[in-house]
Amino acid sequence: MSDEATERQKVAVTLALQTINAIGKIAQTNNVTKATAIEDSVRINEVLTEAEKQHAQILLRYPDGKITELVRRRPER
Repeated sequence: MSDEATERQKVAVTLALQTINAIGKIAQTNNVTKATAIEDSVRINEVLTEAEKQHAQILLRYPDGKITELVRRRPER
């Protein structure tokens, strides 16, 4: 029996250069592989999407006490 969280599968995707550069920057900043940077980003997106479904406010609190609401805009389809 396989565990989806640990099972690996190689994939090929076509991404905008801006996205590829962002993945590289995330990986470098966090000292992880690009694959891990992508996995972490997907998990963050899942959490944010679930919070949005529940109409939750998503707030960022900075060390100086400043609080900013995170509002994600989705392109019209």
